[in-house]
Amino acid sequence: SEVPTRAFLLGQLYELREEPDLALSWYAQEPSGAAWAEAQLRRGVLLARDKQDVPGARLLLAELRRQVDDADQRVDAWLLEAELLTPVDRKAAAQVYDEALAQNGQDVRLLYSRALFRIGDDDVAGLERDLRSILALDPENVQALNALGYTLADRTDRHQEALGYIERAYAKRPDDGAFIDSMGWVQYRLGNLDEALKYLRRAWELVQDGEVGSHLAEVLWVSGRKDEARTLWQELLQRFGDNAALLESVRRLQPDLLP
Repeated sequence: SEVPTRAFLLGQLYELREEPDLALSWYAQEPSGAAWAEAQLRRGVLLARDKQDVPGARLLLAELRRQVDDADQRVDAWLLEAELLTPVDRKAAAQVYDEALAQNGQDVRLLYSRALFRIGDDDVAGLERDLRSILALDPENVQALNALGYTLADRTDRHQEALGYIERAYAKRPDDGAFIDSMGWVQYRLGNLDEALKYLRRAWELVQDGEVGSHLAEVLWVSGRKDEARTLWQELLQRFGDNAALLESVRRLQPDLLP
């Protein structure tokens, strides 16, 4: 049966109440069965996040991979291990992705996650290799199409090529705010400011986050709508003041707005 036991439910309850010791204790009591692997993943998160015990979390996740037969559950454990390592040791996180892919062949979730990880190191070529590996397996994978198109638009001068990937993703998900944002950004990079504004205003209505907002503000600024851009930047800095894309664009275009 898929019903988690009392131990798992109590673990969730104490996690919600921000009592990690009690949550850890209950998750550890989850018997083998439907929710056992999920309980181990939650223990890993709590150990790393609340106990600052990343080595302990890694041991737990390695043990989980040894004990489960389900390939998806093993991949879940690899993905979580890399995610927990990324803020504290990027080199170790990269090794986890490499080892996971060596053991799991061309797993789409691992490839996509490693691609996004690589862009954090400005490794556009690495991101492109991983996303092309996904597209070789699944030519219409919308997440890979969008991520490849967006990165080429944002980080290279291959804007026309980027447009092709984004158009394929957008055709499948015309109401997805992230894909609309990508379409607006590539139109901006191609110099089509009116088109860019049309898409980016719509993306901002759907997705209120620092990166989408900073795209809209930048295009407003370059289009000569300086007051509107400045007002939006001020709102964004109040709401999403630690967003890297936002801070980079304000620093570049309107540094006097920064404290």
